[in-house]
Amino acid sequence: MSQPTPTAPTSPARQFLAESLRLTAFPSAPAELDPSGWWTQLVGSAPETSTSRPGRGELQEIGRVGTRNLLLSVLPGRIDWFFVPPQDAQGTDEPRRIGPLSDALSVFNALMSKWLQACPPMVRLAFGAVVNGARREQGCGLSQPLALSARRPTRPRRVSRFLLPDQSTSTIHRR
Repeated sequence: MSQPTPTAPTSPARQFLAESLRLTAFPSAPAELDPSGWWTQLVGSAPETSTSRPGRGELQEIGRVGTRNLLLSVLPGRIDWFFVPPQDAQGTDEPRRIGPLSDALSVFNALMSKWLQACPPMVRLAFGAVVNGARREQGCGLSQPLALSARRPTRPRRVSRFLLPDQSTSTIHRR
């Protein structure tokens, strides 16, 4: 009689669904920016829409990358790249998502790594992500995000309960 094969634990990044990812860059010389051509160099084709306000130093370009939208927003002193669901992804009351966090991060990381090799000098970079738990099990509210931010220098000490968006309560186990 064969024994069931144990399954490998799913990584926390696989258990979360991403709503959006963002890379924000603050250039060292904002007045010298020339973002024309960034999109085409990165994606290999022209954006679906492009809005430019040269007098204000603003540019916004949007287009598809696979099943997701990539948005470039350039403002004086700030450059944002957003990875978001396509605009036509309407429907239920559920949040629009770009897929499993690990998959979205893989594609976004490849794009941003390519851009960072050719981008102008920066004084600061920031990364942001909006993610949701793929499962609604007791205890999954805070234990998995802590695993994702393992390099965090301090953890909350006196937290014993965590209120989830659906108003249910889960117990938190400190490690």
